[in-house]
Amino acid sequence: MSTTLGCHVARTIVALLLFSSVAEADDPAQGERLFRITRNKNDNIVCYDVRHKGGRLDKDNPVSVYWVIPSKKNKLENLNFVERTKAYGVSVVKSFGQDSVDIMMKAGKRPIRVTVRGGRWVALTALDSQEVAIDSVYVMAEESGLTPTVQWAEVMGRYPATGEPMRKKINK
Repeated sequence: MSTTLGCHVARTIVALLLFSSVAEADDPAQGERLFRITRNKNDNIVCYDVRHKGGRLDKDNPVSVYWVIPSKKNKLENLNFVERTKAYGVSVVKSFGQDSVDIMMKAGKRPIRVTVRGGRWVALTALDSQEVAIDSVYVMAEESGLTPTVQWAEVMGRYPATGEPMRKKINK
Protein backbone atom coordinates (compact mmCIF):
# COMPACT_ATOMS: atom_id res chain seq x y z
CA MET A 1 0.00 0.00 0.00
CA SER A 2 1.40 3.40 -0.89
CA THR A 3 2.22 5.88 1.86
CA THR A 4 -0.34 8.36 0.51
CA LEU A 5 -3.09 5.75 0.45
CA GLY A 6 -2.09 4.51 3.92
CA CYS A 7 -2.24 8.07 5.30
CA HIS A 8 -5.65 8.63 3.69
CA VAL A 9 -7.03 5.40 5.19
CA ALA A 10 -5.60 6.28 8.62
CA ARG A 11 -7.09 9.81 8.48
CA THR A 12 -10.48 8.37 7.48
CA ILE A 13 -10.46 5.91 10.38
CA VAL A 14 -9.43 8.61 12.86
CA ALA A 15 -12.14 10.95 11.52
CA LEU A 16 -14.80 8.26 11.91
CA LEU A 17 -13.66 7.51 15.45
CA LEU A 18 -13.59 11.19 16.37
CA PHE A 19 -16.97 11.86 14.75
CA SER A 20 -18.44 8.90 16.56
CA SER A 21 -17.04 9.89 19.96
CA VAL A 22 -17.70 13.61 19.67
CA ALA A 23 -21.26 13.10 18.49
CA GLU A 24 -21.92 10.70 21.34
CA ALA A 25 -19.79 12.21 24.11
CA ASP A 26 -22.72 12.98 26.41
CA ASP A 27 -24.43 10.41 28.56
CA PRO A 28 -27.32 8.69 26.83
CA ALA A 29 -30.59 10.52 27.14
CA GLN A 30 -33.28 8.57 28.92
CA GLY A 31 -37.00 8.84 28.94
CA GLU A 32 -39.92 6.53 29.50
CA ARG A 33 -39.09 2.97 28.35
CA LEU A 34 -40.84 1.76 25.22
CA PHE A 35 -39.09 -1.58 24.71
CA ARG A 36 -35.71 -3.30 24.85
CA ILE A 37 -33.67 -5.71 22.77
CA THR A 38 -31.59 -8.52 24.24
CA ARG A 39 -29.36 -10.84 22.25
CA ASN A 40 -27.64 -14.19 22.44
CA LYS A 41 -24.21 -12.55 22.09
CA ASN A 42 -24.00 -11.13 25.64
CA ASP A 43 -26.09 -9.61 28.43
CA ASN A 44 -26.02 -6.06 27.04
CA ILE A 45 -29.42 -4.48 26.46
CA VAL A 46 -30.44 -1.99 23.78
CA CYS A 47 -33.07 0.33 25.27
CA TYR A 48 -35.62 2.44 23.39
CA ASP A 49 -37.12 5.27 25.43
CA VAL A 50 -39.67 7.85 24.37
CA ARG A 51 -38.58 11.42 25.02
CA HIS A 52 -41.38 13.80 25.84
CA LYS A 53 -42.08 16.96 27.77
CA GLY A 54 -45.46 17.39 29.37
CA GLY A 55 -46.98 14.63 27.26
CA ARG A 56 -45.70 16.06 23.98
CA LEU A 57 -43.01 14.31 21.98
CA ASP A 58 -39.57 15.87 21.79
CA LYS A 59 -39.80 16.92 18.13
CA ASP A 60 -36.03 16.85 17.60
CA ASN A 61 -35.37 13.44 19.17
CA PRO A 62 -38.56 11.54 20.09
CA VAL A 63 -36.81 8.22 20.78
CA SER A 64 -33.58 7.74 22.68
CA VAL A 65 -31.61 4.54 21.95
CA TYR A 66 -28.72 3.41 24.15
CA TRP A 67 -27.01 0.43 25.76
CA VAL A 68 -27.30 -0.78 29.34
CA ILE A 69 -24.20 -2.82 30.21
CA PRO A 70 -24.99 -5.16 33.16
CA SER A 71 -21.36 -6.31 33.54
CA LYS A 72 -20.37 -2.67 34.22
CA LYS A 73 -22.96 -2.10 36.97
CA ASN A 74 -25.66 -1.18 34.44
CA LYS A 75 -23.56 1.56 32.89
CA LEU A 76 -25.32 3.45 30.10
CA GLU A 77 -23.52 3.84 26.79
CA ASN A 78 -24.46 5.41 23.47
CA LEU A 79 -24.61 3.35 20.32
CA ASN A 80 -21.49 3.61 18.21
CA PHE A 81 -21.60 4.93 14.65
CA VAL A 82 -22.18 1.54 12.99
CA GLU A 83 -24.81 0.46 15.55
CA ARG A 84 -26.61 3.78 15.13
CA THR A 85 -26.57 3.82 11.31
CA LYS A 86 -26.86 0.12 10.39
CA ALA A 87 -28.55 -1.80 13.19
CA TYR A 88 -30.24 -0.35 16.29
CA GLY A 89 -30.65 3.32 15.43
CA VAL A 90 -34.01 4.75 14.42
CA SER A 91 -35.30 7.32 11.96
CA VAL A 92 -38.56 9.20 12.10
CA VAL A 93 -40.55 8.33 8.97
CA LYS A 94 -43.74 10.24 9.78
CA SER A 95 -44.95 12.61 12.50
CA PHE A 96 -48.55 12.93 13.63
CA GLY A 97 -48.54 16.17 15.60
CA GLN A 98 -46.92 16.15 19.03
CA ASP A 99 -48.31 12.92 20.39
CA SER A 100 -47.47 10.24 17.83
CA VAL A 101 -44.63 9.35 15.46
CA ASP A 102 -43.71 6.46 13.18
CA ILE A 103 -40.10 5.30 13.43
CA MET A 104 -38.12 2.73 11.48
CA MET A 105 -35.21 0.83 12.97
CA LYS A 106 -32.15 0.91 10.71
CA ALA A 107 -32.19 -2.90 10.45
CA GLY A 108 -35.99 -3.10 10.55
CA LYS A 109 -38.54 -3.92 7.90
CA ARG A 110 -41.71 -2.54 9.46
CA PRO A 111 -42.59 0.81 11.03
CA ILE A 112 -43.16 1.21 14.72
CA ARG A 113 -45.68 3.77 15.93
CA VAL A 114 -44.81 5.59 19.17
CA THR A 115 -47.98 6.93 20.75
CA VAL A 116 -50.03 7.05 23.94
CA ARG A 117 -52.48 4.24 24.69
CA GLY A 118 -54.25 3.75 27.98
CA GLY A 119 -52.34 6.63 29.55
CA ARG A 120 -48.84 5.32 28.75
CA TRP A 121 -46.39 5.57 25.88
CA VAL A 122 -46.18 2.44 23.72
CA ALA A 123 -44.39 1.14 20.64
CA LEU A 124 -46.95 -0.42 18.29
CA THR A 125 -46.41 -2.60 15.25
CA ALA A 126 -48.41 -5.09 13.21
CA LEU A 127 -47.73 -8.82 13.55
CA ASP A 128 -49.98 -11.29 11.75
CA SER A 129 -52.33 -8.41 10.90
CA GLN A 130 -52.83 -7.58 14.59
CA GLU A 131 -51.66 -4.51 16.45
CA VAL A 132 -49.07 -5.37 19.10
CA ALA A 133 -47.49 -3.21 21.82
CA ILE A 134 -43.83 -4.28 21.95
CA ASP A 135 -42.24 -4.80 25.39
CA SER A 136 -39.08 -6.65 24.40
CA VAL A 137 -37.34 -8.45 21.56
CA TYR A 138 -34.81 -11.27 21.80
CA VAL A 139 -32.47 -11.67 18.82
CA MET A 140 -30.64 -14.89 17.97
CA ALA A 141 -27.75 -14.15 15.62
CA GLU A 142 -24.89 -16.10 14.11
CA GLU A 143 -21.57 -14.36 14.74
CA SER A 144 -19.30 -16.32 12.36
CA GLY A 145 -18.86 -13.69 9.60
CA LEU A 146 -17.78 -10.07 9.53
CA THR A 147 -21.24 -8.95 10.57
CA PRO A 148 -23.79 -10.88 12.62
CA THR A 149 -26.58 -12.62 10.74
CA VAL A 150 -29.97 -12.71 12.45
CA GLN A 151 -31.36 -16.25 12.56
CA TRP A 152 -34.63 -15.36 14.29
CA ALA A 153 -36.17 -12.86 16.67
CA GLU A 154 -38.83 -13.28 19.32
CA VAL A 155 -41.16 -10.36 20.02
CA MET A 156 -42.85 -10.17 23.42
CA GLY A 157 -45.60 -7.72 24.22
CA ARG A 158 -49.34 -7.49 24.47
CA TYR A 159 -52.41 -6.85 22.39
CA PRO A 160 -53.49 -3.28 23.28
CA ALA A 161 -57.16 -3.98 22.65
CA THR A 162 -57.33 -6.74 25.29
CA GLY A 163 -54.12 -6.39 27.32
CA GLU A 164 -53.50 -10.09 26.64
CA PRO A 165 -49.78 -11.01 26.51
CA MET A 166 -48.29 -12.22 23.24
CA ARG A 167 -45.07 -13.90 22.14
CA LYS A 168 -44.14 -14.36 18.48
CA LYS A 169 -41.03 -15.94 16.97
CA ILE A 170 -40.10 -14.46 13.60
CA ASN A 171 -37.79 -16.61 11.49
CA LYS A 172 -35.29 -15.16 9.07
